[in-house]
Amino acid sequence: MKLSFLRSTEEEILDQEGHSTRGQQILTDLDRWNRISGWYRQHIKRIRKHWEFLKKPQPFRILDVGCGPGGLLEEMANWGTRYGIPLELTGLDHSGDWLLMAQTRLKPWPQIRLVQADATKTGFADKSFDLATTTLMMHHLSPPIRAALLAMAFAAVNFLQFSMAIEVEGFRFDLDLAQQAIGLLNHSHKD
Repeated sequence: MKLSFLRSTEEEILDQEGHSTRGQQILTDLDRWNRISGWYRQHIKRIRKHWEFLKKPQPFRILDVGCGPGGLLEEMANWGTRYGIPLELTGLDHSGDWLLMAQTRLKPWPQIRLVQADATKTGFADKSFDLATTTLMMHHLSPPIRAALLAMAFAAVNFLQFSMAIEVEGFRFDLDLAQQAIGLLNHSHKD
């Protein structure tokens, strides 16, 4: 079953206006909505469950793929500080502009590492992270790119978390994509 409506090939408002005054206001509103609606809280709740499932690794190494301006990284840092959980947070994004915004936002946490790279070609060693999370970006990618990203993530982390049920369902039902990801993973480990 293909769920092609899950992926947009058209630009969204933030694709062009993310760095404009209007785009900044949209990001501010989205961040406010994520706090008010409990989206951040629910995401952190799932991260905590993964941490417990993984037997509370210390430090808990988390990769945020497509981190954008750093909202979720900030929430994770707050969570770790609040509960005394040592974290190693890495934000990965293709856009240097988004990472500059994240760097400004994350000044109180200089230990958060920000990396500019293509998510399918990061160079991270296998099992470099305990958890990888991605929010609001997978629908921008074509199925072959998603498969390559999944293959990289399966190799680099112990556990994957997608923030939106619609994205998870897209992967659950797209068997061709899952097979591509597994094939890429198997191929990468043969080299």
